[in-house]
Amino acid sequence: INAEYMGTPSECLFFFVMIELVFVLSLISLAFSECDFTEPECLALEIEIKLCKNLENEDKLDKSDPYLTAEIGHHSHSILHHHKYQTQQLKDTLDPEYYETFFFTDLTKPETMKLFLKAYDQDKVGSEDIGKGEVSLSELVRGHLTSFEVDMGRGHLLQHAYCSISLRALNWGK
Repeated sequence: INAEYMGTPSECLFFFVMIELVFVLSLISLAFSECDFTEPECLALEIEIKLCKNLENEDKLDKSDPYLTAEIGHHSHSILHHHKYQTQQLKDTLDPEYYETFFFTDLTKPETMKLFLKAYDQDKVGSEDIGKGEVSLSELVRGHLTSFEVDMGRGHLLQHAYCSISLRALNWGK
């Protein structure tokens, strides 16, 4: 934050209201979950998708309109479809900033699973795959927020594409 310019009072108020809204929405998603976090058999994973850099550009006239999906499974072909999340779609960028937090609940043996991320470019006709990566959940420490840079493959102009995420194992882990 630039100490010399903190924004107008209305800009500051908007910023703090947005932070509060994200927090409240996270609590609401937990409230409607079947999972009671006080119970040891309730295994959950908190995921924050922060940003991606250098995603592949599939558009000819402008930049991609990316969104990400996050899924949990043992292999990319054995995804648990009831554990799937999709970020918002952002327009005309190869470096999207999402800062979205969500939870996967009611997991079974999550320490044996992987988180699969896929990036797509949304077009009027459909979606094109513009990157994918995975993270093993086996090394997560119970209650500890762990940050990762997930390799998303070849990116724009052959640069390294990646997504920055954080994971927290709730009621499980080392």
